[in-house]
Amino acid sequence: MFSCDFDLLPKMAEQISENLRDYLLDVLLPERTSCDLKNISVLSAFRTLHKTRIKIFNGDEVALNAGRMKINDQFKQHKNETDVAQIEQLVQLAEDSEKVLRTTVVQARERDDGIFEMHVTPDTKFGVNTIFDPEAEIPTPRKKKS
Repeated sequence: MFSCDFDLLPKMAEQISENLRDYLLDVLLPERTSCDLKNISVLSAFRTLHKTRIKIFNGDEVALNAGRMKINDQFKQHKNETDVAQIEQLVQLAEDSEKVLRTTVVQARERDDGIFEMHVTPDTKFGVNTIFDPEAEIPTPRKKKS
């Protein structure tokens, strides 16, 4: 009998995708130049950002359109970049931006009863929340010397 931990499926699919990409680049496409590889990484970052945008802002047409326009504008702004180091930096920025979107952005909608409902994904990371103490003594800022 076959058993599977369904929580591991996305990670397994990602690993298979990475392995397939490596295989294609190393075995089937060995004549690719570094410029071709940069194009592949740029397109991959572009696609990943758009997939994350769609997942995060699902159902919010205003946010979906604003995100699409911002992503497209940023990539168009740098489409003629030829410096490999700069391209690598821009791809890293795109990957970092995608991670921030995926892990920190949540949607909240007000229900009819006045309570807000938050859409949280498995990727959402929560920080430590500290309850505000209204009795706390907050020091006054020091004055700057003139």
